[in-house]
Amino acid sequence: MVLEAIRYTRGSLQLLEQRRLPLETEWVDILNTEDGWTAIREMTVRGAPAIAIAAALSLAVELVRDGGGAQFAGAPAAVDHINKKLDYLATR
Repeated sequence: MVLEAIRYTRGSLQLLEQRRLPLETEWVDILNTEDGWTAIREMTVRGAPAIAIAAALSLAVELVRDGGGAQFAGAPAAVDHINKKLDYLATR
């Protein structure tokens, strides 16, 4: 038996709601970095590796959903945006 805690496909992320285990299995949709930050803060996802993966994938989902980077004027603007989002995800 394998316990799956993270479901990801390009543009879609779901995290297993770990606070409901073992009685219920519930999945939380993560649409952007704000959702990822909330899931980490509220301990929907637990454990350092899973937290890091959830944070990185929440950013990936947001970038894909917002047009895959087409909204940036160039590489420096994209890097600046990504760095700001990563800083946000690292806040408490």
